[in-house]
Amino acid sequence: KIAEEAFSKNKVTEGEKYMALFESNFKFPVKNPDQKCKIENAYNEYASYYARKKDKAVMEKVINKGLKFIPNSNMIQTARDNFSSHVRVSKMMIAPD
Repeated sequence: KIAEEAFSKNKVTEGEKYMALFESNFKFPVKNPDQKCKIENAYNEYASYYARKKDKAVMEKVINKGLKFIPNSNMIQTARDNFSSHVRVSKMMIAPD
């Protein structure tokens, strides 16, 4: 929850600190339904941060990492589709130099 809130407020250093703590202490795949929901929300917000920054490469890494913890997560897979199209469309809308 702390990481999710940090990313939603664009506090990436704080968010990544808490995600690293989580990733080093949890085994995957996560099976507890309550934990799954919190983890999905955190990875969704984490990926959203990089989508807002238009950094598709890091966004994809975050999403793939989330899918390691929760394989077949509809939320994380939907985030990949939504954020990928957002990043792609946004880049096309930028006028050439």
